[in-house]
Amino acid sequence: MDEKLRVLVVDDDDGVLFALHHFLGRRGDEVTLAHDAVEALAFLHEHDFDVLLSDITMPGMDGLELAGEARKIRPEMTCLIMSGAGSRADLLKAMQAGVFDFLDKPFPDLPTLGLMIDRAGQQSRLVRERNELADNLKQQNDKLYVSLCHTQEAYGRLRQQEEMLRSDLRQAQRVQEKLLPAGFSHLNGLSLFGYYGPCERLGGDFFGEIPLGPNRVAAYLTDVAGHGVSAAMITVILRELIHARWMSHADNSMFETPASALAFLNRGLLEAGFNPPILATMVYTVIDAEKGTMVTACAGHPAPIHVTRDGKTTPLATSGPVLGLDTDGYYKQVETTLAPGDFLLLYSDGLPESRDAAGVEWSDEGLQGTLKQLAGRSLHDVADGLQSAMDVALRGHPAADDRTFLIALKTETKFTVTPNMGEEFVPHSVKVQLPERVQILPPTQGGRLACGWVEEICVVSLSGLGTWQQAPALRDLIESATQRTQERIHLDLSECKSLDSTMLGLSYQMAHHLVLHEPSKRVLGQFSDMGILNVFDILREPPPAFASEPVIYKEPSHELCSDLILSAHESLMGVSKENLERFGSMVELIRKRDQAGNK
Repeated sequence: MDEKLRVLVVDDDDGVLFALHHFLGRRGDEVTLAHDAVEALAFLHEHDFDVLLSDITMPGMDGLELAGEARKIRPEMTCLIMSGAGSRADLLKAMQAGVFDFLDKPFPDLPTLGLMIDRAGQQSRLVRERNELADNLKQQNDKLYVSLCHTQEAYGRLRQQEEMLRSDLRQAQRVQEKLLPAGFSHLNGLSLFGYYGPCERLGGDFFGEIPLGPNRVAAYLTDVAGHGVSAAMITVILRELIHARWMSHADNSMFETPASALAFLNRGLLEAGFNPPILATMVYTVIDAEKGTMVTACAGHPAPIHVTRDGKTTPLATSGPVLGLDTDGYYKQVETTLAPGDFLLLYSDGLPESRDAAGVEWSDEGLQGTLKQLAGRSLHDVADGLQSAMDVALRGHPAADDRTFLIALKTETKFTVTPNMGEEFVPHSVKVQLPERVQILPPTQGGRLACGWVEEICVVSLSGLGTWQQAPALRDLIESATQRTQERIHLDLSECKSLDSTMLGLSYQMAHHLVLHEPSKRVLGQFSDMGILNVFDILREPPPAFASEPVIYKEPSHELCSDLILSAHESLMGVSKENLERFGSMVELIRKRDQAGNK
């Protein structure tokens, strides 16, 4: 070895000590001599050594006992034992004592002796390096553990903050939905439908109406620059500019003229002095429902499209600067007359600018092509067809911008009395479609089922997002409950945010066993979209309270349960032609996969 060794030599023979001291010293090793075990142990307590070279037979403590004690003091040191008359028993004892090697006296040739000492020294160094690495690893592990504890603590704080943000976001979302109209007014000779589809949980698009007199309203659609929380806050400001003026002033004639209304909003944004400035586009139209006339003006907004009953599409020739940009903005307005069956589409630029994952844009041409195909249909057929076309354009890719539209369709039939006198607005004339791929929930947070009994009544609560992962448990709960009681199962949907198509189909299949309690507006809209709303018994009141602690099903199923999914969608396909077209390809895919798996 090039590196010198620290060697402790122990022997009661001075001649041996002298010879080894001379040999090892010439090698460059650091040599310490001891005449017996007591002297050697004293040295070991004070100094560190690489190799212990000891005679086996010495007065008092022999070499084997010394080796055992030495390893207790210096566990990294390597021990060599010398003996002039070593037996097999001595060799076994040496191995048991952890001796590295056994040397016979007289010593072999000096090169061999040097090689044996070098090997012992190398062993000692390897043990030291191993222990140093182990100590270093332990230190690193200790540091990592402390860091992990700090990380977990920080993660816990972040989770708390995240939950607070989510709670605030949910509240803001509810507030923004409240700013949208619950529905549009009953009009004699014209029907309105509005669709709001933010790309995030909060959006920068909104729409509304202002009553102007018998059978006359103003409808508007606004697109604030950007989207998300900041854009949503600006929508509140714009809406308040409109409705605060309308509610607080006796003279609201400005709202009867689109150009005047846009000019007023533009001045309001500029006078507020926002820094940076608030920018928004808007389309504003005044509707005389009975005559079918619409006077429209735009502020930097895509021109509305007039679609005739026979499929001719004409963008209106109206223009004007973006709101909040120009103090002297001029807004050109144009009058359009709708014949029975014609409709006017007001929309945000998120529709034609929808792009799929490959970046292919739907485009103005694609939008107008869809409108031509929808010409001559009913209001809800036009709305449903437009929504489907938007989704097809994305090809499963999340929308990058808010998508909002209003449809004003001239009807042929007229009524002389207000229909549905108990209803202030036309039902299902406004739809809010929240994005499904903005926020990915952990499986245990996606939805939760709870079940309990009140005497002979079974109460099931579904909260969060009801997906196919909860469907097997819900089906089993309903089936087991029907075996126990003749009473129908009470399904609490007050905390249910949404149902996927599997859960909608399962609910439809089990409808005769269910009483639904307090479903949200969105869930009701989903039932309506599927054409199954009328099959349910729905109560606007809480279900009976659990008499005992409910059983909570937190863990969703991760097994695909293709038989349940297939059955649920087949039942929906039997409801309507629209559902048949909507789910047909998916059902066929499941069937083919099941057939392939059974082969």
